[in-house]
Amino acid sequence: MTAILAKNITHLTDARYFAAMEVAWLCFDLATNELSPEAVHAIVEWVEGPQIAVENMEQEMDELIFRLHPIGFVDPNTEGILQLQLADLLEVPYSLSASAIIIHNANVEELEAAEESLRSMDNQLYLSANLANDEWIQLVHDLPFLGIVVNGSQEEKVGFKEFDDLDDLFERLRPDQ
Repeated sequence: MTAILAKNITHLTDARYFAAMEVAWLCFDLATNELSPEAVHAIVEWVEGPQIAVENMEQEMDELIFRLHPIGFVDPNTEGILQLQLADLLEVPYSLSASAIIIHNANVEELEAAEESLRSMDNQLYLSANLANDEWIQLVHDLPFLGIVVNGSQEEKVGFKEFDDLDDLFERLRPDQ
C-alpha cells in the first residue's frame, strides 16, 4: 500500500477525511497563522490512526508537546520528518534519524536515476510535487517504495468541502478499499 502524508491540515474536515483514508501522517503548520496550538490539540482529539506532526513550533509550546505526545506526536524540527531537496538528500553521507523524509519537487527522471540510493535508505520517503492524479499513479507504480504528499485546503464553508479529486486519487491508489 502506498504511504501517504497529508500536509497543511488547518481544520477538522481535512483531518477526519485524511484519517479515514488511512494516511500515515497528519501535518499541521503553525506558521500559517490559521492554527493555534489549542486548535491543533482540539482537532487531533477527533482523529485516530495517523501519526501527528506539527511544523514551525516555538519553544514556549511545551504544553502542546506534552498534550500531543501520548497520541504519536513528533516535532518535525527535531526528530520526526525531514524536508529536503533530492540533491541534498543524496549528498548526506550517513543515515538520517527521521521517521520520514519529504523530498521536494524532484521529477520522475531524477527519482528513477537515484532509485538505488533511495531504496537503500531506512526512512520512509515521500514526494511532495505538483502532479496530476495520473502522474501520481504512474509514479507509485514505477517507484513503489516512494510515498506521496497530499495537501489540505480551505473548506467551502465550515464542515463542508468537496474531496472529488482526492477521492479519485485514493480510489486509484487503493482499489481494494
